Amino acid sequence: MAMVEAMLCGRPVVATDVAGHSEIIEDGVTGFLADAPTVGSVATALERFWARRADAVEIGAAASKRIRALRPPDPVRIFSEKIKKHIEAGRRCDPSYRIARPLRRLGETQLVK
Repeated sequence: MAMVEAMLCGRPVVATDVAGHSEIIEDGVTGFLADAPTVGSVATALERFWARRADAVEIGAAASKRIRALRPPDPVRIFSEKIKKHIEAGRRCDPSYRIARPLRRLGETQLVK
């Protein structure tokens, strides 16, 4: 999430090439990717960024443009719909689906149908 926020703010990102980061960051264009999550790889990526520090504003602008192109127009609505689908799917799959209701007296949780 921090990577997305940084890009939205027009900041170049240095990240490891894990967890789909390469799908978001264009290496050398919108940020810099370390080949692996190791000290040596991150150091190399940081050195590449430092060598291009004069281009930081342009790289940040490209990062902002890229992440805005990838972001859905209404992410809150999409996220809410996905949560709703998961909840409804859970109700359909589990006939004994229960909702947790907190008890006032001891702070325990009581399951109810």
